[in-house]
Amino acid sequence: EVWKLLRIFDKLKGRWIKNDIYISTNENMFKIDRTLFKNKEKLVQVSSERYVVHKDIGLVDKNYQLIYEGDIVNAQISEDEFIIVEIAYVNQTASYMAFDFKTDTAYSITEEGCKFMEVVGNVFDTPELLEVTEGKAKESEEW
Repeated sequence: EVWKLLRIFDKLKGRWIKNDIYISTNENMFKIDRTLFKNKEKLVQVSSERYVVHKDIGLVDKNYQLIYEGDIVNAQISEDEFIIVEIAYVNQTASYMAFDFKTDTAYSITEEGCKFMEVVGNVFDTPELLEVTEGKAKESEEW
């Protein structure tokens, strides 16, 4: 299995967790409590309802910035056309896709296509970049 970098958002506190969260191989989440002893750490299981985990997708944008689930990306789809998309994992295809909710279009993400993408935010820090409308992707295009 390939190691993935994670970033974790605490919905209760409204901020990113820098460390102190451990995710077991069976997807249980634990917070590391270092307050009890100076040389010992205690793992306390926490609710996955409180935390949102974003994994890196294994690709970088045109600025060599690692792309994560939940990132908002400015993508060039033709010589003079750019769109704003959200990166998400799709279980049905077992792959990451870029969603343009304005046109209900889903794009496959390729290493070559990432050369035309730039991470401009994420769903927690800059949700206004999406201007999301209701609906699900109806088309799938190769990027």
